[in-house]
Amino acid sequence: MVLQTFCNRYTSLIPFLQAMDGINATNISLNTNLNETLSESDCPIQTHVDSDAIKGLKTTAYLIALLVSVIGNTLLVAVVMKNRNMQTVTNYLIVNMAVSDLFLTMFNMPQSIHYIINSPDFTWPSGHWGTFTCKFLPFIQSVSIASSVLSLTAIAVDRFLAIVFPLKMYVTFSMTWVTIVTIWIISMATSSLFLSVMTNQLYGDGYFCIEVWDDPFDDRMAPKNYTVVLFVIFYLVPLVTMSILYGVLIWKLWIRKVPGQHSLENQQRADRSKKKVLKMLMTVVVLFAICWLPVYITQFMIYFAPNVCIPIYLPFFGYFLGHLNSSINPCVYAIFNESFRQGFINIFKTCQCRPQFKVYPFPGSLAADNNYSNGGVPLTGVTRRGKTTAFSQVPI
Repeated sequence: MVLQTFCNRYTSLIPFLQAMDGINATNISLNTNLNETLSESDCPIQTHVDSDAIKGLKTTAYLIALLVSVIGNTLLVAVVMKNRNMQTVTNYLIVNMAVSDLFLTMFNMPQSIHYIINSPDFTWPSGHWGTFTCKFLPFIQSVSIASSVLSLTAIAVDRFLAIVFPLKMYVTFSMTWVTIVTIWIISMATSSLFLSVMTNQLYGDGYFCIEVWDDPFDDRMAPKNYTVVLFVIFYLVPLVTMSILYGVLIWKLWIRKVPGQHSLENQQRADRSKKKVLKMLMTVVVLFAICWLPVYITQFMIYFAPNVCIPIYLPFFGYFLGHLNSSINPCVYAIFNESFRQGFINIFKTCQCRPQFKVYPFPGSLAADNNYSNGGVPLTGVTRRGKTTAFSQVPI
């Protein structure tokens, strides 16, 4: 779900308006529908400034989310790539989603932290670097989110085919790679407009990254239409699709019988397996819906209900919750999937195992009179994991 660069549409709006220093914002020509949106709204322009304590809390929350996302998604990729038995169709799609989340984490979360720390005096960089980042950051954010969402949908389709039609192999490894490439092509194609419309413009004493819809686009309707299109493609359709597929799977798994003799032990084991699958499937769908819904609520309020005042906390909360989804995804799989959980543990154990070196007097250096030979300089052996690898002389 592309939030049409919330950071640029909303977070840059506050310092932009403050930079006008008393100029009536509704009389400013932005060559976008922002002018019209502000003029139609009966709500006062919110120029709320967070205290240092609030900034600290927001920054800390983002830093934790960033750290968890980097570690969790990196571990996901490492576990699948390192363990051959985990290189399945579903896990490859999970890796693709993890890579998408890493892009969002590495490129866009730092920018959000930078804004929080420097608000309300935040302005965009000038020059070629400002122009590049103004276009690239919204683009890569849109690509990352779209790829992550489409990967989740592909996982749902794969699980549906594997469980409903267990005797047929519909998705092969070659088809998986084609699916992954297609996901990235669709994501980049739908996000390419950001490379065109995002513009770094000078207002007052600073630059601001805003949307500018020039010809042949209608600067009044194009942003609204683009918001609706992105909502349908990257929120509504995936959510409905996953809800239907997982709903069928829940029904299928719940009525499936354990083959063979139905002992109490077998039935209990089947019930435990069903509960784990149900929790994981419902968690994925619910988290997807919850994390991105506030973003679209805010977008639709801005464009289609300008007279409805947006709560001051909603933009940050929605934007942060959307980013937080990148941190939650690896946690979900670690909690509900024993293979991933064990893979994480094995990697941590490997990192903790460091070669230990010991230096000790070599027994053969003692003479018959129990004095060290070689002129009072004992021969020492250096061991690495219990094996003698080198000898040296250490003065006593």
